[in-house]
Amino acid sequence: MALMVVSSILIFSISCVLVTCFRIPGFGGSTGMHGSPGLTGFPGLAPPTCQTIQSKHCAKYGFNVTTFPNYLGHTSVELADINLGTILEQIKFCTIERTRSQLIACAIHVPICIEGKKIPPCMEDCKEVITTCKVNQLPGLHMAETLCGIFPSKVTAGNGGCISMP
Repeated sequence: MALMVVSSILIFSISCVLVTCFRIPGFGGSTGMHGSPGLTGFPGLAPPTCQTIQSKHCAKYGFNVTTFPNYLGHTSVELADINLGTILEQIKFCTIERTRSQLIACAIHVPICIEGKKIPPCMEDCKEVITTCKVNQLPGLHMAETLCGIFPSKVTAGNGGCISMP
């Protein structure tokens, strides 16, 4: 079962197409958007469409347009917010500055969508939040760091992008 979930997450993530740079409101000029090569979707799959959402946890960071399923397979903002609430409870005790860690959690749960394309978090920042904040010790999230491995690296990024902690 776990292998099926990981496979589903991988298929959804690989089918995303990465795009150009942008700024996230609330982070001034220092918000990072790093390029990465674009990954095309699989033939026969309907292209994702961006939809306006109201995430109770992420709206304050400018996460108000997304596409589902997200990187965890959630199909609605309600499901994403339930899971995100658990994650945010864990990371509020983390040594990483709270706004920075919440930004990465939001990028995974309600990824910003531009022109039908999800913008993932950068792999390095995702791994830092998962390990430093001990998210991988929460029930059902022991494989969370594996998810980070499918995101683009800000070091090797090209034309597309990933969200980085400021």
